[in-house]
Amino acid sequence: MDLQQLMDIITGAKSKYYKLILVVSPFAETNTRHLKEASERFKYPYVNFSLVLSAKLIDIPVNKRRSHIINLLPGFTKAYVGDVILLDHIELLFLPDLGVDPVRAL
Repeated sequence: MDLQQLMDIITGAKSKYYKLILVVSPFAETNTRHLKEASERFKYPYVNFSLVLSAKLIDIPVNKRRSHIINLLPGFTKAYVGDVILLDHIELLFLPDLGVDPVRAL
């Protein structure tokens, strides 16, 4: 997928009920490059999600992180301006220890 295809998909999603777009590739560095390019070109916020989330969870005991993640996520998107947020490195949500349904959380 090139940058223009990604932008076409984002534009199309704005008119849909469900607006979540997952870009999946075996080449994480390609996804990161495209997301950063889209962020620069179209002024969408780019967020290294795992980095931000792990910083918020570092002082939370492991057995209480699930409830904190669920409470943090709604406010997370409000911290960014605009109708598009480019989240990269969402793999933290997939850790079985957290017990979070990643797609539902997103």
